Amino acid sequence: LLEKMNIVVAPPDALPQRSNRKKPRRTQNNAAVEDVTTEEPQLAPRTIVAEGSAPVEEAPISLLAWPTEDAPVQYEYLDHTADIQLHTWGDTLTAAFEQMVIALMGIITELDTVQVDDTLSREVVAEGHDLASLLYNFLDECLFQFNAEFFITRRLRIVEFDQHRFFIRSLNVGERFELGRHPQG
Repeated sequence: LLEKMNIVVAPPDALPQRSNRKKPRRTQNNAAVEDVTTEEPQLAPRTIVAEGSAPVEEAPISLLAWPTEDAPVQYEYLDHTADIQLHTWGDTLTAAFEQMVIALMGIITELDTVQVDDTLSREVVAEGHDLASLLYNFLDECLFQFNAEFFITRRLRIVEFDQHRFFIRSLNVGERFELGRHPQG
């Protein structure tokens, strides 16, 4: 997919040092907000900026309007001498990034055991200096949600993906990891 879009992704020589992980999200009146929880969660319009095209904006998305079934599996695990390698694909780069998070969560636990709690959602924001560092930082933020709050993502929507500024924002839904219910991967 990256070859078709004329994007070359090479591993970065060194990643920039990460700032404080626990950054509360700010609202318009500058009040700190930790979780996105409302009666009917609404996402901001999805904005996607692809190379050589104008930004595309969609209508706001309600979490209650999300499909009740999971997206088709578009990832696989490949053997690697030191660890595991994730291979994802999709119709768009956005879909491939979403699948990468699901694949990462599938390593942690069996996703069939994770229930979707629509009232428990997390907003994940990441930046990078190229696409590879953006993907790395995005996965790192999702992994941080698990390590800090035991939050397992079952479904997510990328609501903002700027391929020029290397910025991504998603809303992830899932539940808290419980050792007795969720087997370790």
